[in-house]
Amino acid sequence: MSDCVRKRVRYCAVAIVSGLNLVDEQWLELSTVLCIYALVCRKYTWTLQAFDFDKPTSDIWSSESSWVVLLVTVLSYAGIFLLLLFLPLYLLRLAVFSRTITHNSNNSSSSSSEVSGDSSNPGRHVQQMRLVGHLLVSVLTALSNFSGIVDIILAPLVADIMLFLWKCCAGAAAFLAIVAVPTYVFSAMRRQHPRSSLYTVMFLPTVVASATASDLTLVLPLNEASALLGLAYTLWGMSVAPVLSFAVANIRYAIKNFPGSAHPLAMLIGPLGALSQLTLSIMALGLQSRRVWGDVVGPATAPLLLGELAMAAGAILGLALWAGLLAWFVHSHVLAIICGYRQFRQNQNYHHLQQNSANDSANRNTVHTTWRSATGQYLLKMPVCQMTYPLASFTLATLYFARIWTSYSALFCSRFIIAYMTLLLLLVPLIRLVYFVKQCTLGLIRWSRHGSFSTAESGVHNSLQAATSNYGSLTNS
Repeated sequence: MSDCVRKRVRYCAVAIVSGLNLVDEQWLELSTVLCIYALVCRKYTWTLQAFDFDKPTSDIWSSESSWVVLLVTVLSYAGIFLLLLFLPLYLLRLAVFSRTITHNSNNSSSSSSEVSGDSSNPGRHVQQMRLVGHLLVSVLTALSNFSGIVDIILAPLVADIMLFLWKCCAGAAAFLAIVAVPTYVFSAMRRQHPRSSLYTVMFLPTVVASATASDLTLVLPLNEASALLGLAYTLWGMSVAPVLSFAVANIRYAIKNFPGSAHPLAMLIGPLGALSQLTLSIMALGLQSRRVWGDVVGPATAPLLLGELAMAAGAILGLALWAGLLAWFVHSHVLAIICGYRQFRQNQNYHHLQQNSANDSANRNTVHTTWRSATGQYLLKMPVCQMTYPLASFTLATLYFARIWTSYSALFCSRFIIAYMTLLLLLVPLIRLVYFVKQCTLGLIRWSRHGSFSTAESGVHNSLQAATSNYGSLTNS
């Protein structure tokens, strides 16, 4: 076999191995973001129908906006396809290469300590529980989205399968939450300063499971839906205190350490994810409780009263929690803008460029070049999932708040956040795609000119790593 053929075979092997290394939890998080963004679009049209009193309200998007239907359908099936494609591969890799994955996760956690705001290195079991939490959140989000894009009433078997999957995920989430409490206490007793964001991920699936249960009640018989609501309230009640405690700890840590972070905005809005899901769950359960418990036994007084009480409690708790979310959303962006402006002045020697005005045009060009370079590098390394998931969760909570309280201000706020998320999802991947193609092209050109395998290997590896590195996590982990 000639040297040229060996080099080509080795180059193909490196490309395949690099591709397999990309099968990690970031693809699951990408599928979660696609599903939750489609869910936001569907719930937005559902809320709009509630404000239009001339048309019947339902959980199906309006037939007049065909482009919304197309967008939601494409994003939903794309997210479900990614989940079904990478879920078996990820489970296989987690089972076979658990030590390798844990080692890589520890390295990535230590390398991304600027984003997470904590330099402590969690143990192996804590990392594995965090990965399981991400997996449960991905599956539950896909179930919640799938219940709205398919007419499951005509296919009872599909509804039974979804209910079985929800029970499995809810049981695993409850077990994960129960295990997380002694693990955190034991770590705190050993004075290891456990990272609260990691334990937030362990309690997040229980909250997401309760929100998913409210969507599944739309496609289940009333008796099964009533029992499902009882389980959902149990999950919400067991997770409300830990989620609030860890979210407050995350907010305090973010306020204290965000000036030194590479992505202060991602660090500041991270606590919005769990708190928004908590707010969304109680309001969604209140809405569905009034519908389900009011129709279980007809005009009986007790179920009607119970449904109205659940609706009132969900509305009041949702109002209190949503007000705190809105205050932190505005405050985090103000802090991020101030921090970004200060970092730009310090890192780019802004004072020196302004004072050294011997050549004003050259200094002006230098300032513009420096600004473009800093902006491009910031967008290239922006953790999209870490920002999109909290924003989408906050948008869903805002839409439910607007639906319950008939608030046009909340509806306008949700429009602004949807446009914000859309710009984020379109701009950042486009910049990364251009950078990915550029690095691949440069690597292949250098390999074809010089015949150096090390150059080609580094080019392909850097391009693949740039396409997925720093993509961010669902929370500050």
